[in-house]
Amino acid sequence: MSAPSAIVSQRCSCKRSKEHLHYSSKHGFFVKYGSVLLVFAEALSFIQRFEQGFVKGSTTLFPIATSLFSYTRIVDYNMVITYIAQLTASFEYLKWLGMGMELLTILLAIIAIGSLHSASGKSLHVAVVAATVATFSLGLIAKLFYNSAIDAAWGQLSGMFDAETIRNALYVKEQLRINYGFWDGAADVVTAIFSYASLASFVGALATSRHSTIWQPTPTDLSRPLASAPEEKPVIEPTTVAPGSPKFCRHCGAKIPRVSKFCEECGAELA
Repeated sequence: MSAPSAIVSQRCSCKRSKEHLHYSSKHGFFVKYGSVLLVFAEALSFIQRFEQGFVKGSTTLFPIATSLFSYTRIVDYNMVITYIAQLTASFEYLKWLGMGMELLTILLAIIAIGSLHSASGKSLHVAVVAATVATFSLGLIAKLFYNSAIDAAWGQLSGMFDAETIRNALYVKEQLRINYGFWDGAADVVTAIFSYASLASFVGALATSRHSTIWQPTPTDLSRPLASAPEEKPVIEPTTVAPGSPKFCRHCGAKIPRVSKFCEECGAELA
């Protein structure tokens, strides 16, 4: 099995070891906190819708309304809101459009956070942030137009009902808001603050999405063989010969004293 050609041991300051993208710190702040504000705004909006459904239904389905209002006032209120529903029926699509845009905005915000550090998805991230701003704005505009249509319908009651009926309907509406309204109407202001702050955060994220840097690990190349240390050659120590030890004739091989200059057997001269 061949050895890998490279090994990576580096880590970015954000603790990631793979290739990833870094925007400015402001961009990350705008995306994350814009998403948090969006979640708070949508949670408050959901509670308000639930509360509005309960208040509307309490006049017809819940007998608790009879403990607060006379039968005449309840009947007048039901007539008025039925008429308002008829006047605003052509604007009902705005309510559903706003709700759809809110859900789509939440989904886009999740994708924006998930693609915040994706090196291969930079264009996707910027497009998602831009789409978040667009859908958020469209949802808020749809909600404003729908609420304006409701307010305009309440202003057209004088031509259909007498003053006493309108007073009874407005009284019931106000008392239901006070007794059953979420935070007694203050939630409208808080929801608006969270919504517009979230929208402003995503606009800031879009404005700071131009500058980015890609962090890449620097590989250590192991495809080349490592330089080995030179082999150490054994050192041969010179041998020392004792002065009285014998030597041998190179002609006949006879054993002769070391100090002899001639072989005692063959007479050859020894150099």
